[in-house]
Amino acid sequence: MQCMRQFALLLLPALLLFLLPAAEAVPPEAVITGINPQEAESEDTIEFMGEFSDDDGDDLDDFYWNSSLDGTIHSGNEAGGLLFQMAADQLSSGNHTITLQVRTNSSEWSGNATSWLNITEPEAQPPEAHIILNPPQVNQGEEVSFIAGDPRAYDPAMRVTEFNWTVQWEGESEREPLSAEESFTRSSFWVGNHTIYLTVTDDQGTVSREFTAMLTVLPPRPLAEIVASSTAPKEGQMLYLEAVCRDQQLEVIVCQAWEWMVVWHNNGTLRFTLSGQNHTVENLTEGAYQLRLRVTNDGTDSQWEVLMLYVQPPNQNPSRSIDISPASLGSSRYYQHQNLTFTADASDSDGYVTGYAWWFSDEMVSTSPSWIHSFSTPGGPYHVKLNVQDNDGAWSGNKSVSVYIVANTPPTVSISLNLEQPRVDDTLQLSGSASDSEGYVASWVWYLDGVLAAQTQNLTLVLNETGDRIVTLHAYDDGGLMGQASASFSVLAPDTSDEKRLSVEVSPHAADVGALFTIDLRNTTGPVLDFEINFGGEIFTTSERLVKVSFNQAGIQFIDVEVHWSDGTPFDGSRDSFSTEVTVTKPASGGDTGGDEDGDGGGLPGPGLLAALAGLGLAARRRQR
Repeated sequence: MQCMRQFALLLLPALLLFLLPAAEAVPPEAVITGINPQEAESEDTIEFMGEFSDDDGDDLDDFYWNSSLDGTIHSGNEAGGLLFQMAADQLSSGNHTITLQVRTNSSEWSGNATSWLNITEPEAQPPEAHIILNPPQVNQGEEVSFIAGDPRAYDPAMRVTEFNWTVQWEGESEREPLSAEESFTRSSFWVGNHTIYLTVTDDQGTVSREFTAMLTVLPPRPLAEIVASSTAPKEGQMLYLEAVCRDQQLEVIVCQAWEWMVVWHNNGTLRFTLSGQNHTVENLTEGAYQLRLRVTNDGTDSQWEVLMLYVQPPNQNPSRSIDISPASLGSSRYYQHQNLTFTADASDSDGYVTGYAWWFSDEMVSTSPSWIHSFSTPGGPYHVKLNVQDNDGAWSGNKSVSVYIVANTPPTVSISLNLEQPRVDDTLQLSGSASDSEGYVASWVWYLDGVLAAQTQNLTLVLNETGDRIVTLHAYDDGGLMGQASASFSVLAPDTSDEKRLSVEVSPHAADVGALFTIDLRNTTGPVLDFEINFGGEIFTTSERLVKVSFNQAGIQFIDVEVHWSDGTPFDGSRDSFSTEVTVTKPASGGDTGGDEDGDGGGLPGPGLLAALAGLGLAARRRQR
């Protein structure tokens, strides 16, 4: 018990020490030191300034800034957050009561520090814009950009929606509309000083004040054009320059001044200047240049026209050699009368070959890539020279070849035939032979009746028609000389004498008027051209082998047949003709009309029939045909 009494005595001072501060703790104090500005408009930025104090020296734990209209507008737990800024348009318009309340980590919330803030709406303002002309001064025909610069709309409007551009030309009292766009370009203006006007309208229908700008349009610039003989000349090569002046419609005009500059392209160093319309330049070294030209017409300068020049290394002369065909006999020897083709083999390392000049006996004989010539007189040497020109006008030196000409005689030619008496359908073999005392026969050409037939040594012909023919053989030696021989022959018709036979069968031998008689020629042999048939005074020619005829009159009637041969064999009456008679009766009304029932209608007629034919004048009828 005594121990507990001693413990209580020791604990009591400590408990008194703990309870005494708690009983004496007081809340922290919040202070609004300033709101700037307190009379604000919606576009202002407002600065809020506050601080706190705590007698116990405790740290800030929480704070709140409040508005009577918008509630809590800012909060935090760091003392530095008691100072902050806010855009006025984030707060409602009107009179605000602003309070600040803080709390430390060992106390309750402080009381409210109070101040006021009044935010007013700005007065309504019209939209704004200004005019940007790029450029404000131009020459007639050049383009101008029109820009409505920095268009603004003020509350309550949100944006600028309409643009009204007009122009008042110098000397005119009325304006003309230009555009309804925010920006645009135009190049059609009169010369003079013109006033440009612009008004803008916002989405509330409020129209801005009128903005103005001055546009100056000078007379049109002439156009400069450079005409150069080359844009890639060789170093040391002559370069021809011409200045051309044109108006805005590209028509050529006469300018009064021409200003040239030649500038190194890689670093812009000025090499030299020129004046005047036309120039010849030949002192440019290898490299890239800008050729600049400015012309003046009626006091107005053109823009600078620029042409790039790329000067190449110095020109290299073309190279050349001469080829001769056909090949020589050796040691540059060729035949007399032989056509020799001299061909230029030329090239240019920095361009191409454009011209040729062939020389013989100190005379230019050709300007083509090749020259053909034959030498009529044996001997030599004969000298042929060649020069070639490149695309830059440079000529090569002479290239010369020498030829020696040897005598040549044409080949001796002969023709042999395998048949002495050829006929149609025979195969005729014609053999050619030739000899050449200096060389050899190089080619053969056959002509039949003047028409090219073959280009071989021998010729084979299959004969298909009669007639007289002439064949000629040309033989060319290795020097191009030609020898020839001709042969003639006659083509006869085929020998068909044993094959020609006229065969005629007529049936029936008796028939009524109008009935048909059949003339059968199918067993005739040999080359038939056609048949001529005479019956009842009528004559007709046919190639048919089975013919039918009729008579319109009763009595003994005759049928005559002749054959014509296609090989032209003359008419032979004993072989090539046939005659017979038939009996034509009236239609029977009863009884026998009679007739030669045993007569033979085929073959040659008997003696009695021949006598009858003679009496009836059959030969006369044939002559009348």
